[in-house]
Amino acid sequence: MNFENTFHNRFKLNYMMGKGTFGVVYVGMDKVTNEEVAIKIEKRMEKPSMLCFEKKVYKFLSGSSFVPAIKHFGTDNFNFYLSMELLGPNMEDVLEARKRELLLTDVCSYAVQIIKAIQFIHERGFIHRDLKPENILLRQRDLSTHEVACFSVRYMSISAHLGIQQSRRDDMQTIGYILTYLAKGKLPWQDMQGLPSAFSKYMKYCRSLDFASEPDYKYLYRLFEKTEKYENTTTLRNGCGILSNASVLTLTELVTMERKSYCCNTCHKPLKCYSSLRTHQKLHNKYGEFVCHICGADFIWKGSFISHASFHVRAGDALNTEVCNFISNEFLLMILLVHKE
Repeated sequence: MNFENTFHNRFKLNYMMGKGTFGVVYVGMDKVTNEEVAIKIEKRMEKPSMLCFEKKVYKFLSGSSFVPAIKHFGTDNFNFYLSMELLGPNMEDVLEARKRELLLTDVCSYAVQIIKAIQFIHERGFIHRDLKPENILLRQRDLSTHEVACFSVRYMSISAHLGIQQSRRDDMQTIGYILTYLAKGKLPWQDMQGLPSAFSKYMKYCRSLDFASEPDYKYLYRLFEKTEKYENTTTLRNGCGILSNASVLTLTELVTMERKSYCCNTCHKPLKCYSSLRTHQKLHNKYGEFVCHICGADFIWKGSFISHASFHVRAGDALNTEVCNFISNEFLLMILLVHKE
């Protein structure tokens, strides 16, 4: 199809920016407004259109710099179209452009903006559910700017969350992993050395939240505002500001720290203590549900759960049978031996 003639020859497609499950994204020109835009194109199917849903969500979240603005939406006999504000590079692009070495002050500045952005989304009654470096973009193409916007189609209403395994708490925890990744250039469970206390305080706080808790956004972004202020010229790779091992929060400490309360990740039933939680989760296993003790991920198939458990072993988390529920001593010993070899 010649997309240039669609919508009365309104859009000129310059090049494809990305391709996903639900369609293709182009960078193009709106001939009516004479501005460069991002154009999403989705083929019309019998199933509900994700692009129509995305348009409604963005429209509801409009009015903030944290969410890209919608320019035009339309349809023809074959496709749905959505033109949007063209944003700059995403966080992964920024990290690569800087050779995976960001200034600590930059990371802290991004942290403040990202936390404020997710606060805006949460206060409008939505959960993001798909936070990752590729979905957090600079508003301008200049890498020196620190103003960000969230870009994704997987927003979900908080009120529609019954039976879903994510909440505001999960968005906040994911942000913590993203910030650590930006700061270190690698995943947080690979190396937590050398990060200011703001990172560990952030993760400890997020891990203490209940499933339905409202995060204290102001407390969280102020952690990074203070760090940015006092680390104004610090580079993460030059050895400055390195903390002692006692101040570094490891993944094992994150997942085994004592919580104020316990909540089943499968059905969200609140439990009084840790032992009650484990006993309750075994009931889910009896009916074919497997719940990871480390991260709370749940699986229907035992094989998928076992594969997931080996990930924790490779990360150095699986040291005994307390790591993941419903794994026998024999199997755990086997995967540990395989790992050592």
